[in-house]
Amino acid sequence: SDSSSSSGGITGWMKDRSARKEKERYMEQMERLSNMDVFTMEHYREELSRGLSGFAAKLSFMQSKEVKMAKEVLEVVDVIIDVLGPQATAEDLIAMDRLQRLKVATNANKTLEDIAIMVSQITNMDVMQKTLRKRRLEGKPIPSDPEAMQAAVKKDAMTVLSKSQKEMLKSRQVDAARRMARRKQK
Repeated sequence: SDSSSSSGGITGWMKDRSARKEKERYMEQMERLSNMDVFTMEHYREELSRGLSGFAAKLSFMQSKEVKMAKEVLEVVDVIIDVLGPQATAEDLIAMDRLQRLKVATNANKTLEDIAIMVSQITNMDVMQKTLRKRRLEGKPIPSDPEAMQAAVKKDAMTVLSKSQKEMLKSRQVDAARRMARRKQK
């Protein structure tokens, strides 16, 4: 029979294959994260680079927004490594003083707000890594998809967060509440 007339044809097969590859890459990444003792800036850089070295990122017509953003993030990560060192952790990022933040922002050609967002994203990745490590040490399975991972993080977050991460979360919630209150007044 003619395969191109079947329901998915080549396009369907490519999509299935792509989805399988995506899931494999996701599981490999979760596995790597679960085996790390500590999540450093060097690890974060490696994970980003891995994503950028993927097949899709190499094709010029695939220079999507995501690839462009990942490259920008990578540049900022390089600057953070220059300022704090490759062994810096999410803790060190949260603890950066104003001068260090300014140095990172200036050298990366970003705003302080951009840097704050980056610190928050790196902290999220750190919490995910700690959650995966905790699950592995407890003999629990690695969540099979991002949704299951989010549920696991929600469940375990408070037990894996450091004191400074908990404080950062609390201040984020307070800021969000203030913004909501201001919106209601307008």
